[in-house]
Amino acid sequence: MVYTVYDRQGDNFKVVSSRFGRLTFCLDKIKALLDLGAVNGVVMQEDKVVCCWELESEQDSKKKGA
Repeated sequence: MVYTVYDRQGDNFKVVSSRFGRLTFCLDKIKALLDLGAVNGVVMQEDKVVCCWELESEQDSKKKGA
């Protein structure tokens, strides 16, 4: 399985992990997907989105705990 995990950090997209060295495939698709909603990370398998998730910021976590 070839996949890349990206983490959105503001306007930048950081590669969190990758297999087989495919670090930048479908970056435009990933950026478009992340720009559509509150999604911070995406897992791609070849050209398909396997899953995506929203990461809580530290501020959001503190608000819930307060």
